[in-house]
Amino acid sequence: MSQALTRSTAVSRGDLDPVRAFARIRPERTLDELFDDQPGALVLVTAPGGYGKTTFLEQWLSRRATSEPVGRVMWVGVDAFTFDDNVLGATASPQLSETAGDGGPVTVVVDEAHTVTDPLALDAFHRFLRHRPPNVNVVVAARFDPPLIWQYLIGDGVGARIGREDLVLTASEVDRILRQHGLTPTTDQVARVREMTGGWAILVRMAAVFLAPHSDVELALLELAGCPKLISDFLRRELLDAMTPRVRRLVTRLSSVADFDADLARAMDGADADAYIPEIVGLGVAVAVPSAGGDVIRYRFLPLIATYLRGELQRTDPELGRTLQVRAVRWASAHRRPAEAIDYAAHLGDAELLRQTIFHSGVELILQGRRDTVLAVLDSSGIALGEDPVAVVLRALAAMEHGDDRYAASYLECVVPAEADLSIDGGILLYRSLLLDVALSRDDPDLFDLAEAVASSVGDRGWAVDAYAHTVLGSAYTRLNRSADGEQSSIRAIALAKSAGLNRLAVRAMANRAFVAGERGQPALMEDRARYALACVRDTSDVDPMVAASPYVSRLHVWEAYARFMQGKPLGDLKPEQTEDVSEGGEAFSVLGRHVPIALNILMFDNSTNRLVLTATAYSATSALLVSASSPFPLLTLLPRVAHMCVSVKRFDWARDLARKAERAFGHTDEVRLVDAAVEVGEAHPQVARKLLSPLLESVDAQPETTVAAWALEAYACDLAGMSTQSYSAITRALETAAEHRVMRPLVEGGAGVAKIITTYRGSFGSVNAYADAVLAVMSRGRVRDYPPLTRAETHVLRFLATDRTTEEIAGLMHLSVNTVKTHLRGIYRKFDVRHRRDAVSVGQRLGLL
Repeated sequence: MSQALTRSTAVSRGDLDPVRAFARIRPERTLDELFDDQPGALVLVTAPGGYGKTTFLEQWLSRRATSEPVGRVMWVGVDAFTFDDNVLGATASPQLSETAGDGGPVTVVVDEAHTVTDPLALDAFHRFLRHRPPNVNVVVAARFDPPLIWQYLIGDGVGARIGREDLVLTASEVDRILRQHGLTPTTDQVARVREMTGGWAILVRMAAVFLAPHSDVELALLELAGCPKLISDFLRRELLDAMTPRVRRLVTRLSSVADFDADLARAMDGADADAYIPEIVGLGVAVAVPSAGGDVIRYRFLPLIATYLRGELQRTDPELGRTLQVRAVRWASAHRRPAEAIDYAAHLGDAELLRQTIFHSGVELILQGRRDTVLAVLDSSGIALGEDPVAVVLRALAAMEHGDDRYAASYLECVVPAEADLSIDGGILLYRSLLLDVALSRDDPDLFDLAEAVASSVGDRGWAVDAYAHTVLGSAYTRLNRSADGEQSSIRAIALAKSAGLNRLAVRAMANRAFVAGERGQPALMEDRARYALACVRDTSDVDPMVAASPYVSRLHVWEAYARFMQGKPLGDLKPEQTEDVSEGGEAFSVLGRHVPIALNILMFDNSTNRLVLTATAYSATSALLVSASSPFPLLTLLPRVAHMCVSVKRFDWARDLARKAERAFGHTDEVRLVDAAVEVGEAHPQVARKLLSPLLESVDAQPETTVAAWALEAYACDLAGMSTQSYSAITRALETAAEHRVMRPLVEGGAGVAKIITTYRGSFGSVNAYADAVLAVMSRGRVRDYPPLTRAETHVLRFLATDRTTEEIAGLMHLSVNTVKTHLRGIYRKFDVRHRRDAVSVGQRLGLL
């Protein structure tokens, strides 16, 4: 019957408490080894009445007697221990003397040992156990540990302990008992009986007796779950009548909740209630269950016992039962156990209490990523909540946390604040915050009024609603170009979210702070904040697995990589799975948002084997967002990077198109000027480029990365125009600004032209000489080899090479002779320094020509 015992080892005298004095062993095989290999073993078997202690020992000894010699077996009643002295000689020696002298094995079984209460008998019992001959094995069976000093008893020997959990019947044993009573149960029916009875042997047998006469076992199982009279009479006689009045009151009150811990016990029945929990567990009424964090021991009544106790409470004092449930709801809410609070309130039947509880606790659960729990209660509440505005707003929040702004907006359209009852504290604030969040996700231009409405009602009360509101405000202020306000709101959001245990929400606020640093042109700070946030994710994922599933975790990985990219550092360990869509609740949705895929294309450009395809993807995505976006952030930050990709593959028309769309959307900004100047430099129009750059070079409000890019382009334009002095001054300014703000990428994007200028004046940059060398090192690491430009005809031939057409077919399509095509091929091979067609195609893809 026992399932989870392990062989013990010898222990030192005096350093063990009574509970830990015995190791768990498997009684069928290892218990035999214990008695055979270690003479003088002591085994303690403790479990409430009806768990089959005596039956287990009889079966074990009977089996052992047929397979291995066990010597003499003695069953000693507790009344044998009645003498103060010489107990071994007075009670045991007449029987032991025959075998103890010759060293033969002797097994003494002391049953019902918990009934030994007389101090003299206890002392005699202890003397017997402590001074027993080395060939005497002792098995002590009791409903609870007899008050003996166990560490002294096993100090020099080997001990084992078999507890209630080891005697719980297995599914196969429950099935065998049911079949012994004429039943043919299914696997599911066996599991249900075992769950209701907790595997308690006597309850299983009583359940079998109750079920046996019924032809409809399923219907009988429903009646069994209601604790029929056959079982309730047994429980009253064997449990309730055996309890002290104090313990009886405690178990009756605690039966009104699904499970409990010491803190809840005190809240339900007084400050000393937790002191009686060990007695309740010892009686077999309740068992310990795993808890979420593992830091608090929780207990649960066996289902049949809980049903019986609740019935007793309802019969004797129904009003007390309701009062206790309300007390449990408030306790769970105050101790931030939202799922328990909702569960208690749902079973109470009080619509208004359920409404208030599901709002505050539901917001916490949804923001923790456990929206299914809340939706299940809302779906099952029926008339209790129906179309209540509180329920509708919670559904909107659940949709937003799932990344579905369309459904969230649909729910919010059903709520009219002037008519709806959102009088619950925080109701209006949640509604306004959701409106703002939906507007953010849809890139709506009308954010200011919504943000002000949220700011006017948000507080720092420690509620989940306040944490959510500050988080959304942080994103909104950033979008409104009020980064300082956004920073403050995000800081408040992080503090409130952490204090409320809303780790997913804290990650979102941290991601916004990292993004704000990027918007300010501070990539080093952006990297630090992203790394800190990801470290927090790793630290909390063990206790809160939903944190790692947050869509903002993927964004943080991208922001960290982008920050390193802007500083000229290697991208780090950016795995593909960190940027993929995630699945939650059976539905897949994007974790990145609309701007992050563009950032990913930028990050992959340097090492791409086909730059043209990557550039086309980034161009299309940026172009679409410029047409629909209402906010310049973060598009204008990414625009120069995408334009650089276009210029690198000689698609100046794409870069110009992006500049014009950005100008129509946001005006003639610094970033638009920068893109226009880059195109002019790429097309060898240095003087036109310098006129475009002039306002940027004098600006004091431009972002650091924009300033660095402007001075780098100025240096390149001056070099093209033969103005070496001005070129040197410009590249020095670019290096100094880049070193100050740790923004290297705009210099790297200058390519071979900027690299040539830095190399020419290498060693003459004063305090930034080392930084100039670092820039050259990064350029050499990611630079595409410079090849002589192809003629227009050679470019056309190269594009046909990628189609696997023969030379004759290419000649026919281009209306040229075969010899002319071969001449173009030789020119391509010579310029690309290759000998084979496939190598020429590979170089063409690398250059973005294909």
